[in-house]
Amino acid sequence: MLRRILFLSVLPFVTHAVTPLPAEFSGNYCNSFKAAFKELFTETGSYPNFTLPTEGTKILVWSHLGQKHEPQSAEDLQALLKFVQNGGIFFLCSAAPTQAFHGKNIYDLSPAADLLGAKSYVYSNPKSELLGVAQELFTPESNPYAAMEHNNPGLGGLTNMIVLMGTDKIAKLGVNRIGSGAVVYTSNAPAAKPEYADALRKLLLSLMQPNELQRLFPLPTSNQAVTVDGQVLHLALASDSRNSPLDNLLPQLLEAADFSPIIGEPSLLIHVGQTAYVNSLGLDFDSLHPYGYYIVMRDGRNLVLAGKRDAGTNYAVIDFLKRYLGYRRFLGTQELNEIIPKQPKLVLPAKLEIREEPSIHSYILAWGGGAAVFGRNSRLTCQATHALSSLVPPAKYGESHPDYFPMINGERVKVVDGKIAGPWNPCLSNPDLPKLVAEYADEYFGKHPDNLGLPMGVNDGGGDCQCPSCKAELEKTGNQYAKFYNMAAGVLAEKYPDKLISFIAYSAAATQAPKGVSMAPNILVEITGIGKVGAYNLFPAWRDSGIKHFGLYDYIYTFGSGYVTPRYYPRAMASAWREAKKEYNLETMWMELYPATGVFDAPRQYVLDEIAWNMDADVEALLDDFFNSMYQEAAQPVKRFFDLHEQVYLRKKNWKTPMSDRQKFAQMNEYTWDDLQKLEQELDAASKITLQELPKKRLEVLKKLWRFSSLRIQGNILARDLEAMQSIDSKATAEKLVELIKRGYQNIADSEAYTMSDEEQKLVFIDPEKRGLEQLKNFSYLLPLPNFENFSEPALARLSEYLLKNGQDLAAFYQKHASGSSDERTRAALLTQVYMHQHQLENLVRNPSFEDSADSGHDKPLMSDHINLQGVPGWSSWTFPSSVTKFFLNSETAHSGKYSCAIGERQIGGSIISYVGLQPNCRYRLTFWVRRNRGDEGFGMGSAGVRMQGKRGWLDQGSAITVAYPPECEHQWVKCSTIFTAPNEPATALILLSAAKQAPGAWTAFDDVSLEKVYDPEHGR
Repeated sequence: MLRRILFLSVLPFVTHAVTPLPAEFSGNYCNSFKAAFKELFTETGSYPNFTLPTEGTKILVWSHLGQKHEPQSAEDLQALLKFVQNGGIFFLCSAAPTQAFHGKNIYDLSPAADLLGAKSYVYSNPKSELLGVAQELFTPESNPYAAMEHNNPGLGGLTNMIVLMGTDKIAKLGVNRIGSGAVVYTSNAPAAKPEYADALRKLLLSLMQPNELQRLFPLPTSNQAVTVDGQVLHLALASDSRNSPLDNLLPQLLEAADFSPIIGEPSLLIHVGQTAYVNSLGLDFDSLHPYGYYIVMRDGRNLVLAGKRDAGTNYAVIDFLKRYLGYRRFLGTQELNEIIPKQPKLVLPAKLEIREEPSIHSYILAWGGGAAVFGRNSRLTCQATHALSSLVPPAKYGESHPDYFPMINGERVKVVDGKIAGPWNPCLSNPDLPKLVAEYADEYFGKHPDNLGLPMGVNDGGGDCQCPSCKAELEKTGNQYAKFYNMAAGVLAEKYPDKLISFIAYSAAATQAPKGVSMAPNILVEITGIGKVGAYNLFPAWRDSGIKHFGLYDYIYTFGSGYVTPRYYPRAMASAWREAKKEYNLETMWMELYPATGVFDAPRQYVLDEIAWNMDADVEALLDDFFNSMYQEAAQPVKRFFDLHEQVYLRKKNWKTPMSDRQKFAQMNEYTWDDLQKLEQELDAASKITLQELPKKRLEVLKKLWRFSSLRIQGNILARDLEAMQSIDSKATAEKLVELIKRGYQNIADSEAYTMSDEEQKLVFIDPEKRGLEQLKNFSYLLPLPNFENFSEPALARLSEYLLKNGQDLAAFYQKHASGSSDERTRAALLTQVYMHQHQLENLVRNPSFEDSADSGHDKPLMSDHINLQGVPGWSSWTFPSSVTKFFLNSETAHSGKYSCAIGERQIGGSIISYVGLQPNCRYRLTFWVRRNRGDEGFGMGSAGVRMQGKRGWLDQGSAITVAYPPECEHQWVKCSTIFTAPNEPATALILLSAAKQAPGAWTAFDDVSLEKVYDPEHGR
């Protein structure tokens, strides 16, 4: 015996003599295990089906081919856990885990995750390697999975299982240590090849020896990561928890790294989602809001983070981390706006009992990006937006029912290959609509049973039916869709009495509350904040029409999304939302955001998201939380910096309509030089405070982006300063005006020269490639040059009038100042006045007074959607697709001659257009006369613009060269003018004379249009 022991001691895989252990085998594929483990066991039982071990058994093997098995009960699982914990060695082969323990499907092993150390069954062929202690125990020849050509079973979703053969994510051979024993999973039986049988035998020998078991697979120790009511415990994620942000964030927030359960260790188990334990508590999920959730701890050993839906569970996780570990994820780039403070321990009270549900039933931010879960801002339960294409799908009804689709300009739109080119909405006079509504409701609520409303919003872009019946309804009630919605509400109430018809008050035919129509009680209308009137002014009329359920669809775009100024109004908008909630019981909110950055907008959005969840939330506390979290010791001066922006915003008369100044220079009109000085003072104060690395970086980024915004605002103030100089009565005033001109062009140069490093852009912009600095600087609607010249040219004209009136040498005056400037555009602006007084100017517009009415001689339209204007050679027209814009020669009024050209009814968009070729870098003056037969009807007076095309197509994304029609043009002719500079390449100017939205009978007329070259740099040098 001594020789045998000595002999065994020199074998690489045996260090001590072992006594055979009692073993039981279950399943029809166990013989190869018996052969491999020969002399290491004494067989005490073999069974055809999976059978729990009897008392005294130490080795248990389950291996079975074919046949389905009923999953083991919770009591059976506890018995198996106890068996292993007390020193048992449990082998599971191939599909045995899914045969014995599957949950929702064959791949779900979460019911047995504590036993297996894995949550899922996988079937794949990854590149298998020897990992960890396997490199000590085995040789590469032992690994049968390394060269397999076919898929084979494995365990994934690993928690405690140690992989010996496989990958870091999939175990082909693995061990889960529990107490004094272990669970072994092997994808193949020992019959695979002799080397593998030897490997399994060697593994069993190691597991049978307590010292080797502990050396190779040591028991995990408590992470002591949580204190509950003063008691330090191991913190673990319950094995049957669903995946959530907690998996990734907890190791970052706490000093501990491993949160796997340790059987027998005093622990706090976190149950994420509706696990078996959670379901045992009797929490009322049925009455819970679809996105509501619980944070519950009743026994100090089990913490519940669970929602009615998975999204609600994620909200519970993030809310818990925010409350107890200081986690924050604000709008913007992750590097700057995610706050992960490292904590030694999670500290909790003895009990928690929190049930969270939102104040606003349905709230969605389009889109919240990386901050969506933290903001709880993607919880749609009632869609009211564009949905009528789902009621009448073109692919389904295009061929069989062309009468379902709109009539536009006297013809039904064509459905080609199941699609309609351009915007459209269904014909509302069709008698089949009740049937279609009933079918649509069944389909929709079959998929979305928890949702509050049936989406019925008009499709985007117009395309309303213009058949006689639909048109008559619009003319009679002012809302083409109201009676249709009443009909749909009646159909819905028959089968779904607790549901609502939901739609947006949007577009020319569906925005206004109907006249003479009483709306059904089961209708929800989401008022849109588009247009000059804004959403809040529309609520009363809709309430008067009988509406009981209200929503708000508004546009709270950020800096970089049509804005070059900070969009900061947390207190203001929170008060507006609270007022709407109180007055109209606001139930739904859809907010368009489309953020480019969070540098200016994150604090505002944090407040608004929290208010949408809890209308009683403390705004000041939220703001303090944001600024303290982001800027730490510099929180107060930075907060004052932002507060100044809100004070400026509140100077706007229509501040409740946040998008009223989007893509317009009016967004800057409330800022003053004094404001800019105070803003700089606050940033200077913040900069003097010593900060840690990350808060300091945030402050530097804030200052960097503010520099760009400040330059744009300064340019706007300079333009307004020029406009204020209406009277020039002295040489000193003349010199001051010229100095303002020089400062304005220098500001433009500074704005154009503004740069950021690639690293700075990655910190500032959410998507720097598509919506970074280049796109921000070149956004054509807000280019500073055209805006400044709208004010500088009239100012210079007033100066020229003063010079001539006082007998001064105009040319000498401007040439003197031009020669003293190194800026080419400043010189061009000054010398333009000389050029205009020394040259005979030529009108480059063909048929400028619309008196030539012959249909011959039309130029080919430049764009495919431009149409030659009938009876007006030299002019084309454009109409927004599937909408109405009426163009006509107006003999009722003319500034000169017999005719003007007019735009009548205009639903969405339309212009009359003239094309004029431009010479590079020359300056041109557009002049025209305008008259309207009505005043502002809620959409402004309208404006004209100039766009540019070159060989490479459009040279802009929209017109920054615009002329707004003044209110004085109501019932009288008013002259409008602007000067602009041609691009540095041959181009064609498109003169676009447009109108605001106009009802039938309204018109805007134009006459005596001219475009003249007013400066040529070749003559100005």
